[in-house]
Amino acid sequence: DLQSTRARARTGPRLGCVSFRLSLSKEEGRASLTSASGQVKMSRMRQRIAERLKQSQNSAASLTTFNEIDMSSLMAMRTKYKDDVLKTHGVKLGFMSAFAKAACIALREIPAANASIEGEGSGEQIVYRDFVDLSVAVATPKGLVTPVVRNAEAMSFVEIEQAIVDLGKKVRLRLRSLELGWLRCSTDHAH
Repeated sequence: DLQSTRARARTGPRLGCVSFRLSLSKEEGRASLTSASGQVKMSRMRQRIAERLKQSQNSAASLTTFNEIDMSSLMAMRTKYKDDVLKTHGVKLGFMSAFAKAACIALREIPAANASIEGEGSGEQIVYRDFVDLSVAVATPKGLVTPVVRNAEAMSFVEIEQAIVDLGKKVRLRLRSLELGWLRCSTDHAH
């Protein structure tokens, strides 16, 4: 069912689902789920490749690469608009929103990068997403936390900056409220 599929997509691993349309056919008297992309059953070969890649990811060292880019036009745009944005919207225009928008564009252009493998064992389906939920690093007195900016692909630079500021405030307030308690009760028996 569409609601449970979307709920699973929202709670699954975040790489950033596909827009689904539910159409009711009066002639056929049934509902059909249509989409340009969506869940695709993986072949046995792809399941094995995914399993091996995950094993490799869990056991091998990771490599981070750096690329130099010309940010002069971004810096000029920021310099030109930062005061107006601060005055009009009450938020600083930083670089994070530009990086977030670039990531959203890249994930749109390469749908496989915005997908996750879900199912039993190593996974049986690839779930493609048309939304981008971005984790952003927020500094707190207890260290970095990474709250999620939901649907970043639909936001402007200013909206992304505002979302980051709002999430930072919520995270710091939440941590502060946790520090104020003298008695902690938990129903989480899983850990």
